[in-house]
Amino acid sequence: MLAWAKRHIPEALLIPAGLGALTVTTLSDIDEVVPWGQELGIGVSELAFAYVGAYIFNWLIVERPRAKALQGYYVAAGTELEELVYSPVQIVQHLFLICNPAIDAPTSTSADNLERLLSSVNWAEMDKQGMHPEKFLGYIVESYKSAYQSLAPILNNFEPPVSVAIAQLNAQEIHRILKYLFDHPSAASMGNMQDIFVDALVRYQRAGLRLAQALEESRYTGRLKRRGSNGAPTTSLYSAVQAS
Repeated sequence: MLAWAKRHIPEALLIPAGLGALTVTTLSDIDEVVPWGQELGIGVSELAFAYVGAYIFNWLIVERPRAKALQGYYVAAGTELEELVYSPVQIVQHLFLICNPAIDAPTSTSADNLERLLSSVNWAEMDKQGMHPEKFLGYIVESYKSAYQSLAPILNNFEPPVSVAIAQLNAQEIHRILKYLFDHPSAASMGNMQDIFVDALVRYQRAGLRLAQALEESRYTGRLKRRGSNGAPTTSLYSAVQAS
């Protein structure tokens, strides 16, 4: 209840305001107990009715149109938003697929697991065979770029937590590291950049989860809520990223 009140302060204040207005109206015919009781009652009543009226006006003029607009933006951008959220997941899964196909690829993993995974590969031999990172990660990067470029013109139209999470995801160091690996396939190797790559990828995973959580907590992202198999309850995009 407290968590709901923190996220919905106007609605939480509406309850005592409505109760206050109703109480003062009900008790208006009762003789005052103190000399200033009538003035206090009038003040409380006017304040309560003013808040209720302002809330209704704000809902009709501001919140209702804004809710429809946000729902429209999230519906239109749903595919691109999911692409951003799943980009870290896809990188992790493809690394496992290339480095150790015998292991079921997780959606996220720790720095220690990534270091063990990358250390198990002879990257010099991979480079000789032409298996540069761009071969198995290039299309993921291009898909991410395309999705972000599509969202950039309307980025400020999302709710602030979502816009901030997208900006943080796009600012991750992993983008620059991958670009360097792609642009210098003969000079750069995943083997000699392992430490900074692992650190950047772990941070990238966290940024993806922050975006998924921001989308989950929004009241306007119904399209991004997923229904489980066999009629299971709806799960959030955040949960799907963690467990899919």
